[in-house]
Amino acid sequence: MFSVTVRTRFKASHSVQIGAEPRETAHGHDWLVEVEAAADALDHHGLVIDFHRVEHLLDECLEDFRGARLDELPAFAAVNATAENVAHTIHRRLDERLRGSGVRLMRTTAWETDSCGGTYRPL
Repeated sequence: MFSVTVRTRFKASHSVQIGAEPRETAHGHDWLVEVEAAADALDHHGLVIDFHRVEHLLDECLEDFRGARLDELPAFAAVNATAENVAHTIHRRLDERLRGSGVRLMRTTAWETDSCGGTYRPL
């Protein structure tokens, strides 16, 4: 198996509800998103997938996230806008765009800071 990793950034804020505690005050992050895509074999160019294609598709997935308050978006109406749920939402969006390409999305990580991030990896 071969894989490629693509990273991109976006700025957005969120406010998380944890248990019975009052909702956090909204605060912003310079989010770093990292995705890993894989294929069993390389294409005739020697690629899993063109990095630029993944970047473009990822930008489409993040269009409504940029500059937004994430917990106010429809994508997070039923779930907390935690790093884990942000990663899961991005993963689902990108996976839909990759269907039929022969490329599998292996994992998506949404980093709130350099040291704190949440990952979604399908079983």
